[in-house]
Amino acid sequence: MQFTFDMSADLMLNYTPKDTIMLNCEAVNLAFGSSGLIPGIHKVELVVNIFNN
Repeated sequence: MQFTFDMSADLMLNYTPKDTIMLNCEAVNLAFGSSGLIPGIHKVELVVNIFNN
């Protein structure tokens, strides 16, 4: 995703507590419920843990 200085966006993902959300190759702290993005290019990954039920 790429944001210019005058843009904002909301990204809604369905995930479980066992999943991991990566933002620019760093794990996001899900305790806050959201993560702010500054202008620029961002890489978001949802890592789904399917092996531990």
